[in-house]
Amino acid sequence: MWLQALIEGQNDPAALADLAKRSTRRKIPALTEALTGRFNAHHAFMARLFLNRIDAPSKDIATLDARIDELMQPFSAARELLATIPGIISRTAEVIIAETGADMSVSPLLRTWHPGPAPRRGPTNPPGGSNRPRPGPGTAT
Repeated sequence: MWLQALIEGQNDPAALADLAKRSTRRKIPALTEALTGRFNAHHAFMARLFLNRIDAPSKDIATLDARIDELMQPFSAARELLATIPGIISRTAEVIIAETGADMSVSPLLRTWHPGPAPRRGPTNPPGGSNRPRPGPGTAT
């Protein structure tokens, strides 16, 4: 707030100190003294330059978010469906769609993402262990 006021040309220390909020308001005499000094057009130019550099990533992220939302419109149903999987939030669903094109039939891994029993196979299954399917959602145990 003070920096913005200085950039906009406000040089009066009392007016700048009056911009204080909450607990800082009780320190207005000290602020007036601290804000007394030289702040010329070059300082304002440099401060604006630095503030723009600080704000640039946030603006870029907002621009990219808008573009992602625009490109995800045709896949909104797939995004909502993927977001129903525990642990998958909307942004993660967007990444899955970006990687797969929302066509779950092309990948053997993605084809296994369906409700129902799944076979117990893999490195955690001990030798000679059961290979019976685990019960899936909606199946009796």
